Amino acid sequence: MGDRGPCCRPTARLRRAAALATGSSRGPRGLGRALPRRRPRPGAVASAALLGLALATLLVAGMGGHAPAAGAGPLDAVVAEVDGNAVLLSDIALARALGLFGLEPSSGPIDAAAVERFVDTQLVLGEARRLTLTATSAEIDRQWAEAAARFAGPAGLDRWLARAGVDPAWARGLVEAEVLHDQFVDLRFRAFVFVTEAEIDRVAGERGDEAARERARVEISRAAVARGLAEWTAAARKTSRVRIVEAGALPDPLPPSP
Repeated sequence: MGDRGPCCRPTARLRRAAALATGSSRGPRGLGRALPRRRPRPGAVASAALLGLALATLLVAGMGGHAPAAGAGPLDAVVAEVDGNAVLLSDIALARALGLFGLEPSSGPIDAAAVERFVDTQLVLGEARRLTLTATSAEIDRQWAEAAARFAGPAGLDRWLARAGVDPAWARGLVEAEVLHDQFVDLRFRAFVFVTEAEIDRVAGERGDEAARERARVEISRAAVARGLAEWTAAARKTSRVRIVEAGALPDPLPPSP
């Protein structure tokens, strides 16, 4: 395809522009943190964010909806803002490729459901930070190994990250966030789910074997946790500043995962 010129290469510049547009920056572990800033002119933040989205989307569209060549890094766009922190298209794409936060790996466009799920994830992570939850190296390593299994092992994941132009520290930061997310769900919801024998009977039947009854118990427990988490995130949105900038189908800026 030849050299596309400087417009399609400076991924770091695009990420900085996206961060400046919303007054946020991303730390080394990929979790947003607000920076001190001057009071913006009315409408300046929204205009800058929309301009950044338009430019990034045009760049992707100009490439036929495909990610840039290996080494160039993913193109970016601001798709949402949560309590002053930018949510970037590339964050969602990487989380999806790694199978994190309930996002299923796919080569299709990133749709509104994926954006909304990632926004809810940011609300959970904000609460996890307030509770000072921490992930041990062993927990992160286990989650990393689980993500790597989708790529036929750590070497396959390393090759894909290199082809995508993704810093492994960025990917590992998202994996750490998955651990913190799971810790919060454990503490807030799973620990309080109690499945009765009557509930199991309704799903597995009174004469179901032990394996069937265990599957029913897990199914009922997961449904209860999902309901509790959905109710919590709905309430959290009412007390948080959430703005969806772009929720349409957007091309995945990363190469297809295995």
